[in-house]
Amino acid sequence: SWSELAADTYTVVARNADGCESEELSVTINAQPETPDAPVVAGEVSQPTCDEATGSFSITAETGMEYSFNG
Repeated sequence: SWSELAADTYTVVARNADGCESEELSVTINAQPETPDAPVVAGEVSQPTCDEATGSFSITAETGMEYSFNG
């Protein structure tokens, strides 16, 4: 088992004690996916007031993304 390999195509061959080699196996490690941009706050951040004990905000959501709030 090989680990921590960079993105590339690797060739693997098996060799026995007599020196005979197997056919080559080609294995491709893909490049790391791009990190998405940070979410963007949409509109105003609503702060607590004397009459309203809680605040709020919203983000501009992008199609195909999942979002997490406080983990």
